[in-house]
Amino acid sequence: MQLRLDRVTRQFGTRLAVDRFSACLQPGIYGLLGPNGAGKTTLMRLLCGILSPTSGEILLDGIPVRQMGEHYRALLGYLPQHFGCYPGYTVEQFMLYLAAVKGLPRSLARRQTDRLLEQVGLENWKKQRVRALSGGTLQRLGIAQALLGNPSILVLDEPTSGLDPKERIRFRNLISEYAAGRVVLLSTHIVGDLEAVAGQLLMMDGGQLLCQGTPEALLRQVEGMVWETALPAAEARALADRCHVTAIRLEGETTHLRLLADARPHPLAQPAAPNFEDLYLYHFADKGQSLWVD
Repeated sequence: MQLRLDRVTRQFGTRLAVDRFSACLQPGIYGLLGPNGAGKTTLMRLLCGILSPTSGEILLDGIPVRQMGEHYRALLGYLPQHFGCYPGYTVEQFMLYLAAVKGLPRSLARRQTDRLLEQVGLENWKKQRVRALSGGTLQRLGIAQALLGNPSILVLDEPTSGLDPKERIRFRNLISEYAAGRVVLLSTHIVGDLEAVAGQLLMMDGGQLLCQGTPEALLRQVEGMVWETALPAAEARALADRCHVTAIRLEGETTHLRLLADARPHPLAQPAAPNFEDLYLYHFADKGQSLWVD
């Protein structure tokens, strides 16, 4: 299976939300990274057929998805950033309703509902009204409904929003197990979740694809640019005004800094191994803005 985006563009009035975006997605987990307003949600809505491209084409195994209609939609699972539901339904009723919308036979719908609710830790919530669910619990329901029908293409927009650390680990394990033979596109600002599961990263800004590659390959972009040092507060503040600060830790009169800089920013600074947060800030932090908070 190959899902290909060929110079996909989506325009709203004079604004280009997605601008000539091209990528080739084969089975695996893809992390979509970018700042707010980068076009990530619009891109996901295009992939799911909720929006149509202004120009360009989305193709599945060489066939334009606009020609595939219901057959393509049957292959999709989607969790939107703002997950809507029917508050008067019970959790079980909501899942069975969506299974019916997807065309699942009732016996299969019930089996999948039971299995998915157990996998997301909601097996004891079946009879609860959706309106009674907390934000994190509702998000788990959203993940479960996206997996109904065993979709071949799974699009998840901020799926770990509102989940506590234990629930995030459960989600990551579930998606890792599910991804075999499927295309999974995952967008989140929690870069640690992508670090744990994504085999490929797509970095996006201004509606355009900046780069794509394995985490290891992209991290090499910031090798030799990450530094750590410990300094008195005044000296640390002066250094932070010249560099991107990715982490600050106070210890008595000493300030520990993690920094991004092209060259050793201070005689006491030592090189550090880069991580995803360093990579994110390298691409997306405002070059004229200090990340120091008074």
